[in-house]
Amino acid sequence: MASGSFRLNACFFDENKLKEKGTNPHRLSLNERVSRPTILKYLRNEDVRNFSGDVLYAILVNGFGLSPDEIEDLRIGDVFELIGTNGASQ
Repeated sequence: MASGSFRLNACFFDENKLKEKGTNPHRLSLNERVSRPTILKYLRNEDVRNFSGDVLYAILVNGFGLSPDEIEDLRIGDVFELIGTNGASQ
């Protein structure tokens, strides 16, 4: 059994996905009342040690355009990667 911690999956959280849906970090932060630096931190995978479900949901629904049903179908491995105790992705 693997042990370690989770981090956001950099391949999944891509700032370009916002552009594909016709938005940008500034507009998303205004609409969701989340600071732009927080949005960018999630999208650029900048050392997110703790995450907010509200921010994740805002990015997934209003940023990437996923429906609640599509979010339910996501696997944990789609959104997060396991980081082993030695610091390597698993």
